[in-house]
Amino acid sequence: MTASRYRYMEIWLKGMLWAKINREFVEEWKSSLVGKEKEDPEEALVFFMRAGCRNSPKWATLFWEGDQMVSWQANDGIKSAVVGLLSSGLSGYSLNHSDIGGYCSVNLPFFKYQRSEELLLRWMELNAFSVVFRTHEGNKPTSNSQFYSNNGTLSHFARFAKIYKAWKFYRIQLVKEASEKGLPVCRHLFPRYSEDEYVHTLTYQQFLVGTEILVVPVLDKGKEMVRAYVPEVENCSWKACLDRKTIFQTRF
Repeated sequence: MTASRYRYMEIWLKGMLWAKINREFVEEWKSSLVGKEKEDPEEALVFFMRAGCRNSPKWATLFWEGDQMVSWQANDGIKSAVVGLLSSGLSGYSLNHSDIGGYCSVNLPFFKYQRSEELLLRWMELNAFSVVFRTHEGNKPTSNSQFYSNNGTLSHFARFAKIYKAWKFYRIQLVKEASEKGLPVCRHLFPRYSEDEYVHTLTYQQFLVGTEILVVPVLDKGKEMVRAYVPEVENCSWKACLDRKTIFQTRF
């Protein structure tokens, strides 16, 4: 075995060991609780990791996608956060999420990446439909717009925190399904609409939460509207979440 392969195995084993140790601590903590405390969600522990391998979901309670740039990019930014979320879901990582707003900022005289308010607001909207709704100041907090920067950002954060809370009942069902069957909470449309050729072309444009919520996020700077693709399914109707108006209906 070459040195590089030994190094790979070493990293793999350390990652697995660290995840296993954390999981054992979580289980030990849970076993130490008694009575009502044992059933109280506020007393539960969760840890999340960004690296792993095939067996990592067995040990880690949650994953996050690492440190995206504070940008609109498809290769490393808000769009890549959706790609990572969906591709990891297909790979068995059923509980995953990204930092709201991204993480990596660059503040050099000749090269700058700073989180704009618009990007932050769009990322809030996106992550309101992921398994965890969590902000991050980033590696250079003073260079970035934050949820507490002004009344507008606070109001937008509050609104989408309420939206995140509104589907808690469904999220509980999906997390239970993930633990039992390995199905991701956030899903590419392909597994459900595998015969739809257009669905095969989708990357970050839209995704499903479970089977009941179709999310079409705004992921481009300066855009206020997006196009949604709705697969045709027998006896199916889709309603807009905010006003409950029927936007598409099929009867075969």
